[in-house]
Amino acid sequence: MEAPGLIYDNAPAVVTTAIGQMAISKGRQGREAQNIVKVYLANLRLKGVGTDVLITAYEPIVINPLSESAGTVGAGLAVPAVQVGCLPMAEVFKRAVESFKVYDWGLFGV
Repeated sequence: MEAPGLIYDNAPAVVTTAIGQMAISKGRQGREAQNIVKVYLANLRLKGVGTDVLITAYEPIVINPLSESAGTVGAGLAVPAVQVGCLPMAEVFKRAVESFKVYDWGLFGV
């Protein structure tokens, strides 16, 4: 993935992305209340300033009926974003990573 807004002192950023799936639960709900989510992760290695920026996003796949979230969004399979008029998380994530810019490189002590 290209990151033209992240070049500092002729050192381009290295962007690494991964997508996975995991079971999670809030606080003390335990395994019996786990939701299944798709996890999007991007690591932006800013070589010119010797630091990394991590971008993460989560997309629900299955909401467990015992989860606190079920009371708000309902239990079962999550409704795809497109069906409710929203951009799919994959597109939101891609846009976030591609458009990420550093406006003040001084934040990194350079």
